[in-house]
Amino acid sequence: MNFAPVTRLLGKVGLGIRSHSPAILMIAGGVTFITTIVSACKDTPKAVKVLEQHNEELAAIKEAEAKVKSGELPITAFNKADARNDIVACYIRTGGKLVKTYWKTILLGGVSLACFGGAAHILTERVASATALAGTYLKDKVSLENAIINDPTMGPEKLEQLRKGQIEHVPIETHEDPETGETVVDKEKLVSMEAHTLFFDESHPRFQKDVRENFKYLWSKENYLNHVFFHRGWIFKNQEIDLLGFPETEQTQDGFDVGNKFYKDPKEAQRHGADNFVSIGINPLHLPYDEALAWFVAKHGEDPVIMLKLNVDRDQIKDKIGRKKS
Repeated sequence: MNFAPVTRLLGKVGLGIRSHSPAILMIAGGVTFITTIVSACKDTPKAVKVLEQHNEELAAIKEAEAKVKSGELPITAFNKADARNDIVACYIRTGGKLVKTYWKTILLGGVSLACFGGAAHILTERVASATALAGTYLKDKVSLENAIINDPTMGPEKLEQLRKGQIEHVPIETHEDPETGETVVDKEKLVSMEAHTLFFDESHPRFQKDVRENFKYLWSKENYLNHVFFHRGWIFKNQEIDLLGFPETEQTQDGFDVGNKFYKDPKEAQRHGADNFVSIGINPLHLPYDEALAWFVAKHGEDPVIMLKLNVDRDQIKDKIGRKKS
């Protein structure tokens, strides 16, 4: 029996749960908080009876103490130490009865606080991690650009060339003209001189003439890639290509050797040439959605081809996560 579909389904469900864990914890906390209030309301009448009994016992102890002082009872029958001990015992019994009465409410309240605390902890960690990673990336990016500009062998023109990338037109279908004998290109494929690039064009099933629709699709895919990456801790290049909707023919030989791996220590990430996030090159400035859309439209306009750049780690990740090439 093939369990692969079931495994993939469970993996997707688990990924979804981890992705929405703060929201799930907040909802669970809210539900248990309301249940705590209901439970407390139901148990309060019982607690009132316990307190009434407690007050009656205290009154009896004080009455006995008063009779000793007035001489109605012999002092040997009831002294101050006995009264103090009886009062302490009375409070202990009452405390035990109240705990027994409210134990469900106390338990539910603890679960509610744990859920709220867990959600706050996860959100705090994610915000701190995202802030640190974004700051590190922007700092490194600015330093690299300044180094290229200030290098006498490179300069601003070289930086612009690196930003644009170099693209070659590779013929994949040709025929020979019977009259001239020249080779005529019927179909060609764009190939970037930069590593880890893809071309999003009309050959892709989700490509549209509307550049805004293309950005919307690519934006959602990039976000999904980051969800997979952050909650799994790694993602291979060929998996990124597959999740972006490209056919298997676009996958590369090194696709299950290289990819993106998450490192908790930013210094360790820098040592392995890892950004600690997945980017496909549609928002290199890390702008909010509306600003990123405006940047994308200004850059690509009505371009029939959009070059995507995958920011895979400099070092291979295959051996670091215990996966073998397949």
